[in-house]
Amino acid sequence: MYYALKNFNCKNIFAIDIGQNILDLSKSNKFDNVNFIRCDCLELPFEDNSFDTIYSYGVFHHTNNFEKAILEAKRILKQNGVLIFYSYKKHKNLFKRFGLIIENILLKAFSNLSYNQTKILCYLMTPIVLLFFSYPAQLLKLLGLKKIYKKFPLWWGISPKNIIHDLTDRLYAPINTRHSPEELTEILKKLNFSKVMVKDVRD
Repeated sequence: MYYALKNFNCKNIFAIDIGQNILDLSKSNKFDNVNFIRCDCLELPFEDNSFDTIYSYGVFHHTNNFEKAILEAKRILKQNGVLIFYSYKKHKNLFKRFGLIIENILLKAFSNLSYNQTKILCYLMTPIVLLFFSYPAQLLKLLGLKKIYKKFPLWWGISPKNIIHDLTDRLYAPINTRHSPEELTEILKKLNFSKVMVKDVRD
């Protein structure tokens, strides 16, 4: 949101989220021309053809109906509008696939915990994640092995605060749907998007 306000001439921005945090943000005086709405992305409270651009970061893959979430965004998008979204992907390399196995085990273990309980456990886990994943990846980076270091889960971490939000996001959400770039391309074409571009931003 900061980026959009700073770099684009947006007359009206609607920021939506299903959580309480969106109501907390609405009380802030930091955002001009931003309308905060708490709602579900599967049932958006907007008329058809309302928006020029929709940007979604890490939402659709946490819903119980991935395609419906995209279709609902498409419904409120103008005819020549643009939908940009970030979504989890399937991984081919063994390091990240191993990380996903651990993630799924932890998801089941944390399924009945509150957000605060999950966040505390994620903080307690960060030293282990840094020691076994992030720091080895950073060492490989220093050694010039650029093709290898990004294959580690949470490779960018250098301190707990670097990865705590990512850990909490992954382990508090009960659903983490993943698609390969090819599968995502097929889904978007099936949903009748006229121009599709899927970028693989992380290996």
